[in-house]
Amino acid sequence: MKKRTLALVIMTLLVVSILPLSTARDNPRISNDKNIRSTRDTQKIQGTLQVDIYDDFDNHKSWTEYSITDTAGNTYKIDSKNVNFEAGDTISVEGSVSSGEITASKISLINSSNQRSISTGQRNVALILVNSIDNPIQPISTREAWNKVFSPSTKYSLNSYMYETSEGKLKINGKVFGWYTVNLSESDLCNGAWQKGYKAADNDIDYRQFDTLIVAFPRTNCPWGGLAQPAPSRTNTSEGWIYLYRASINGMDMLDNGAVSHEFGHILQLRHANDLECDTTTLGKPCSTIEYGDQFDIMGLASSPYNGHFNSINMEKLNWLNNDNIAVTSNSQSIKIYPIEIPSKKVKFVKVPINSNYSYYLEFRRPIGYDIDGYNFGMNIYNKDIYDGVMIRMNKVISPNSFGQNSAANSQLLDMTPKSNPASSPEYWVQLHDSLDVVLREGNTFTDQVNGIQITTIDVTEEYVEVSITKI
Repeated sequence: MKKRTLALVIMTLLVVSILPLSTARDNPRISNDKNIRSTRDTQKIQGTLQVDIYDDFDNHKSWTEYSITDTAGNTYKIDSKNVNFEAGDTISVEGSVSSGEITASKISLINSSNQRSISTGQRNVALILVNSIDNPIQPISTREAWNKVFSPSTKYSLNSYMYETSEGKLKINGKVFGWYTVNLSESDLCNGAWQKGYKAADNDIDYRQFDTLIVAFPRTNCPWGGLAQPAPSRTNTSEGWIYLYRASINGMDMLDNGAVSHEFGHILQLRHANDLECDTTTLGKPCSTIEYGDQFDIMGLASSPYNGHFNSINMEKLNWLNNDNIAVTSNSQSIKIYPIEIPSKKVKFVKVPINSNYSYYLEFRRPIGYDIDGYNFGMNIYNKDIYDGVMIRMNKVISPNSFGQNSAANSQLLDMTPKSNPASSPEYWVQLHDSLDVVLREGNTFTDQVNGIQITTIDVTEEYVEVSITKI
């Protein structure tokens, strides 16, 4: 009897001790904090905004990807089309996280970096050559690579282009390292070449001696020819954490055809130079911004036979012009504009503010230096001087572009002679050829009725173009 009573007591105690656990598990109102945190849909990440600009030169397309790197060095790709902040800004992103990607429901600015990429003096660039484990080819030597990118005498080398267009204000000092065979298949070089490349070269390079790192690999089937980041990324090296600007190049043929200079333009925080086309009018509706459409600027269609000087909007951003080279006017007056390619203390562009959002930029070009090829190409298409007048641009970003993408542009070239293209298909090249014949020639007038501005080309000589700006 005593044994039976004792057994009942023990069973009762066991049931009582189990009941709270069972109730907590079965009742949705009862839970512990750990379970709450693990089932929340939204997380909040604070860190530095990284921007990757991809350039598909072959198919004339571009796209931009955004990511955030937190203080621990973790990087999350941001799934959102509404990132309206600049590379290097400190931001907060709220959203659901999965597989290294955050689907953003809210993006907030914590602190604007206001960091300007160094555009004068000397930039120190390391070029790393890598190949894949399944195809370890070495198409060129390191010496040939140096000549393509850093030689001051190689046409379209990065050093040659920057030195001429900056009027000697920017010099590129570079070294080449490689070849390195990285543990990636040829098809995976698109996604992992930069990370694998800089780590493979870490024992050979003191990264403290460089501010920019370019990784290049033999041509693969990547959907892009080049990519770059307009803000430095925190990079873990054997010398410690170092901030480096990054770019990648797909193909040895891209090293000296203007693509490297285009990507370095992104590193200098320049966006694309587009062409604005509004059917049969210069301004109106419908309008479309043609990605890479400003072929007179290397931030337009790079890797082409006509990689010209940076336009006046970009040169202003880079601080490559003296105060004497810039005339800002909101009043009616006549001004002489001198060639953008010739170093001088004369006016090289005229800025006409429209409102706080944008301005018109007027410039004059001649077939000098890097602007010779564009002139010759235009002569072959039109059999006339395509520089024979004033070029007009505006620093207004218009999206989406002709491919339905958010445009990575900061300048728009206006077509003063719309639909003058004599070429036939394909359609994109028809538009590009039309975008070569854009200047406002002598005796012609561009009128912006909405903003009350009228611009007339009065005189065109080899030495200058004279324009009349009238408020109407």
